[in-house]
Amino acid sequence: MITAGGRISGAFAAAAGTEIKALVPFADGTMIDCVIEALRQSGRVEEPIIVVGPEAEMCAALTGKNLRVIAEGITGPENMIQGLRALPEAEHEGWALLCTCDLPLLTGDAIRELLDAAPEDADIIFPILTKEQYEAQFPGSPGTYTPLEGRLYTGGSVFLVRPSAFSRNRVLIEKVFASRKEIFSMAKLGGFGLIMRFLTGTLTIEYVERRASELTGCRCRAVRGASPTLAADVDTWEDYEFARRLRPVPEVAL
Repeated sequence: MITAGGRISGAFAAAAGTEIKALVPFADGTMIDCVIEALRQSGRVEEPIIVVGPEAEMCAALTGKNLRVIAEGITGPENMIQGLRALPEAEHEGWALLCTCDLPLLTGDAIRELLDAAPEDADIIFPILTKEQYEAQFPGSPGTYTPLEGRLYTGGSVFLVRPSAFSRNRVLIEKVFASRKEIFSMAKLGGFGLIMRFLTGTLTIEYVERRASELTGCRCRAVRGASPTLAADVDTWEDYEFARRLRPVPEVAL
């Protein structure tokens, strides 16, 4: 499932010719085209792929691509819930693969590697990698990082979830989504113990996994050393310009 409800604004939107992030031009198509291509190249994704976003625009842009478009809701988590309900995994409790629409450098290999490394007993799986691992592939990237275990980490924008685990934690996920760009706000959701470990530089991945599992009642696991292409999302013009240098696109002037 691809979440495609994100919008851009200002000079970025004016230059791209659209406010819909998924439809920003990239390579010989759009950013969402790159994600769809990677999912199919993985050879591990059932079709049709679900796309949740502005229905009329997505249907027009994706005609003939064997995709199922679901109308977007008000919030990101609401979009995820609506998309999950449309997936066949919702019936038999298999894993659903969720990804954002703004990963133009995503590859099929990266998706296969994530699936192969995913612990089979987990309910929610999130990929992470160190700053050194990320910048080894994308040197000079305008990435953002979180301190853990004395190192800096970044997370991916592709996840594996069991639909029921997601739906029964909707309130918590709404809070996490609202705080996703503020490290300290995220830490507060984990409680006093997590905050103290964060402030003293003693926070570990294992503690985050354990605390997330306690809060959700699900088995939450991180996959370390994930492919950098899972985390190379585009939120700003600077992100877009950086990605363009790695995969040329039609000229867009800011």
